[in-house]
Amino acid sequence: AKCLSAFTSRLTEENAASVLAQLARSTLDPNNSVRDIYAACLK
Repeated sequence: AKCLSAFTSRLTEENAASVLAQLARSTLDPNNSVRDIYAACLK
């Protein structure tokens, strides 16, 4: 969560919601080649 909190603290609430939604979608997509990286950012 350290990398995620450092990044999202600079975003507006609307942008943070968009970024987090994209991270969640990318993490759940089994065909996404970098989903493990996205999953690590959500921890």
